Amino acid sequence: MLISEIFRSCYPPIEENIKEMNNEEIREYCITKPGVTEGFPFNDTALVFKVAGKMFALLDLSEKSRGFSMKCDPELAIELKQNTI
Repeated sequence: MLISEIFRSCYPPIEENIKEMNNEEIREYCITKPGVTEGFPFNDTALVFKVAGKMFALLDLSEKSRGFSMKCDPELAIELKQNTI
């Protein structure tokens, strides 16, 4: 089974009513999912979340950029982009 299939089976689709989240809310959401670990493998501002040893999200805690990135199945990414534009 692919990581993307595991992720989809564990995490339901995003609801239509999306609210803004701060860094702590994003972290809390990610670490409550089954099998998730967190750490700082790159530097002290890039918080990485993994499932089964595979990175699925990165939360940038630096003062300059502050951002959140998630890995996604390419086909799902296309679908998500089409539904949000």
